[in-house]
Amino acid sequence: MNNLDEKRFLDWARKMRAEIESLTYEKAKTATDVEIVEMLYGFKVYDQNNEFKVGDIYREPETDRPIRCAIAYNGAEHADWTYKTPTLFFYLHGVSPETAFPYTPATNAVDMWKVGEYCTYTGEYATFDSFGEDFRDKIITPVADTVYSPDVRPTDWKIVEVE
Repeated sequence: MNNLDEKRFLDWARKMRAEIESLTYEKAKTATDVEIVEMLYGFKVYDQNNEFKVGDIYREPETDRPIRCAIAYNGAEHADWTYKTPTLFFYLHGVSPETAFPYTPATNAVDMWKVGEYCTYTGEYATFDSFGEDFRDKIITPVADTVYSPDVRPTDWKIVEVE
């Protein structure tokens, strides 16, 4: 590919990316969490120097996991407020065993775990529950809407058998 062809291709690719992002954000205004997870890669990676609005969806820089803004703020003015600040952003949950993200504790009713959502129970939150069932390294789903972890209320969760 010569320089002119490469430049034309890159210009075309940038225009296509902008169009995809525009369509994705328009769709996200009315999309369900299921639809949002399915179109995840149309969202921008979180960048601190933005103006964030309630409902905006970004991808976490380290993992590409979708996060939704819960409180409007200007990241350039509040450098110490980031997507990791509790209550500013919350993680969207997996909607199938194939889209199960690692478990994260709910911070409030907005990001509670709902029936039909899935996660893997690993990392810093993984321990044996009081009934002796080990949720570690398993895909799990709540059997009732819950803000409790499998350790605190194991009866709210079940292991998903994946073939």
